[in-house]
Amino acid sequence: MESNEFKISVIIPFYNEELYLEDAIVSILQQTLKDIEIILIDDGSTDNSSQIAKKYAKEYTNVVYIRQNNSGQGIARNKGMKMARGRYIYFLDSDDYLVRDAMEKVYTVAKKNNSDIVTFNSRVDKYDTSEFIVDYSNREFLRENMMGIEYLYESLKHNKFYIPVWLYFYDIEFLKKSNIQFESVLYEDRIFTMQILFEKPKITYQNKILHCRRIRELSTMTQKKSIKHLEGAYTNIIRSYDAYLRINENVELKNLMLEFVRRNINIFIGVARLVENNNDKKILKAKGQNFLLSHPNLFSLKKIIKLRLA
Repeated sequence: MESNEFKISVIIPFYNEELYLEDAIVSILQQTLKDIEIILIDDGSTDNSSQIAKKYAKEYTNVVYIRQNNSGQGIARNKGMKMARGRYIYFLDSDDYLVRDAMEKVYTVAKKNNSDIVTFNSRVDKYDTSEFIVDYSNREFLRENMMGIEYLYESLKHNKFYIPVWLYFYDIEFLKKSNIQFESVLYEDRIFTMQILFEKPKITYQNKILHCRRIRELSTMTQKKSIKHLEGAYTNIIRSYDAYLRINENVELKNLMLEFVRRNINIFIGVARLVENNNDKKILKAKGQNFLLSHPNLFSLKKIIKLRLA
């Protein structure tokens, strides 16, 4: 018999999300699987979203509300992991929602296969005028059950390494054993998802759309870029290069990982172009240039020039 108080803990960090937070909460409350804890972490909101969260925490005994100073999603998710009383953990963004039987499907599969992680598909609902969109709806190249490194290899090989944490359902004991935390930077889930795969998880893939993603104005991916975005992009370069160095035996995977590092460099350059010039930007650009110059056999002079011009 499991000693956990709940089957699942769903962690929802939010900041000024009054238009969409209720949809996220209700999508969990209406799940066909019951015995789910909802942890709402207020990242210092100044709009009505705090009142929405408090209302549900007061009405439902399985809903917990806590507030922190504005520290970012990474810190909020770490707090949620520490508080969680469920056997499994799921991270939901505050502007997204789940299909009604999502948690029942992943919970059942995780128990059946003794999975450390279950991953699945998502549908994208677009509400802005940007051209940014990623198709998360199908990854038929994946086997149903695989280990973390195989999953990383196949995902990179097919150019479908999806990093958002809302595509993954975690065994809490596996997370505790791995002891990997979210970093306090933007794009923190890119780092978390990559690092967790090196902890040898058993992964089960469900080729089903269980999650609905909103792409909208002022979301993390579409909002105007700041120095925090540039800092997060730089941290992703360093962490992905660290992962590249950990791969020794599989030459093809090592080459694919190097291409992933190069893509992170391109993201850093792209963000740098969108951030206004100031001293903090100058410092981060210098760090990026020094990194590229210190690895002349891996990164081209063309990238260095592009970064200098950004």
